[in-house]
Amino acid sequence: MTLTKQPNRRCGVIAVDRRATRRRGAAFFMLVLAVLVVITAATAALVRGEWSNRGRTRLQSRVKAMEAAVDAVAELDVDTVSLPVTADSGERITVEVDRQAERIKAHWMRGDRELDFLVRELKQTHSEDE
Repeated sequence: MTLTKQPNRRCGVIAVDRRATRRRGAAFFMLVLAVLVVITAATAALVRGEWSNRGRTRLQSRVKAMEAAVDAVAELDVDTVSLPVTADSGERITVEVDRQAERIKAHWMRGDRELDFLVRELKQTHSEDE
């Protein structure tokens, strides 16, 4: 038995269609792109979450500092006190006591700009001995 060479056959095996190979390459490329999009979206979500968490932490520490300033100034017999947050930042907490309205207002300032504020009721402290 002798094998004859035919134009579309090599040693009795049918030649593979080249278009099918290209389609597999395109499908693999699409799969890689889909995985890349998923990874990018997940990374973006992680970054947004971390950014939000840091902002929330910064806000909580700001509120705690203003509450501490209000508690410290409430016992003093002054109307306005300015307390520096740090020497380098140029930020300060200004506490105003309004005894007629019975409230204390704390402002977190950077330069002349107000970043945050907190208003609390002024608690009248009278001793029971008087």
